[in-house]
Amino acid sequence: MAPASLTKMMSALVTLESGHLDDVVTVSRAASRESGSRIGLKAGQQLRVRSLLAAMVVRSANDACRAIADYFGVTFVTRMNQRALAMGLRDTQFVDPCGHDKPGQYSTAADLAKIAEQVMQKPEFAQLARTERVTIATTDGKKKFHFTTTNAQDRHHRARRQLRRGARRARRRARAGGAAQRTQPLVERRWPARPGL
Repeated sequence: MAPASLTKMMSALVTLESGHLDDVVTVSRAASRESGSRIGLKAGQQLRVRSLLAAMVVRSANDACRAIADYFGVTFVTRMNQRALAMGLRDTQFVDPCGHDKPGQYSTAADLAKIAEQVMQKPEFAQLARTERVTIATTDGKKKFHFTTTNAQDRHHRARRQLRRGARRARRRARAGGAAQRTQPLVERRWPARPGL
């Protein structure tokens, strides 16, 4: 299966274990051009690794993820795969650090669950995973980014779907109830009760 955005769990794990959370990253042109979920980083902006990590985990931002990967260089994906092997994940291989579907990138539900269990042991990740709103800024403070978690958005959409399903069920029950009321007199007239029963 394609791991998609769940790839970022391994990207986050490798980033956290690098020990360079306070390093300053200059956003690459490639990062600024990333597609999909993003926070709107521009080439040349400078942010700390921990700020980009927050955007990657909370918002699943591909531009933040790419900025981190580009900062650590071409060995970043290699380190992701080495970490997967160290965890005994024989059915997982990464090609793109942000989860874009590419040939050779694959995993399994069981392997992804193990990655999630491992990264959730990192206090920084566990805290970000529970965070719904985050504000980060460039190192010069001139640009701030405000964003909410994709998890919160998912809960919002799920709630709306549940409400719509509940409304549909209520309408079906109402229609069924009306039909039962209309047919009940016909049933009584067709099958009158016998005297003495």
